[in-house]
Amino acid sequence: MECNNCSVAELKFDIKLEGEANLSLMDKVVSHLARRDMETTKKENRLLLSERGAKEFLDFCLHHMEPAKVSFRIDKGEWNKIEEMDQVFNTEWIDDVIRKELLVCHYQPIVTADGEIFAYEMLARFHNEDGTVIYPNEIFPAAKARSRLYALDRVCRMAAVRHAAVLKDVKAFINFIPTSIYSPEFCLR
Repeated sequence: MECNNCSVAELKFDIKLEGEANLSLMDKVVSHLARRDMETTKKENRLLLSERGAKEFLDFCLHHMEPAKVSFRIDKGEWNKIEEMDQVFNTEWIDDVIRKELLVCHYQPIVTADGEIFAYEMLARFHNEDGTVIYPNEIFPAAKARSRLYALDRVCRMAAVRHAAVLKDVKAFINFIPTSIYSPEFCLR
């Protein structure tokens, strides 16, 4: 069994409509998405959609609704303005980086005052399939935009553990997001 936050499962969008004009269009939105074979769950002033449905909804919203009165969240995260939804779609590449584990670990020595190696810090570095580097200032905002920080953290931890296994009689330090270990029976397996 896998933890949902640590995997790269399909994103679920929760879209909240406010304002009389937007709410009056809710049934049209549901009908519009249904004609395109996109499953929609309607709950009061909210719609629950897959990523494909959210892309279609965004287009509909920008052309027929009052976008300032529409917000979204992913997997019960924090609410965002609808204008930020494009960033979620534009960072879809992070899913491949995580799924395919497109990263390497580097050993950063930690030395004592005497110059002796005390331990190594395991540093994850990321790349595209063509080998080009993805810098940390790109990867972490992309993971955050798509609610993939825990999944990225897990892949980094697992790679660090594999690379640290070859070290003999030397400590290894592995960085991780402390809140990513909220379910030890899955997260530390």
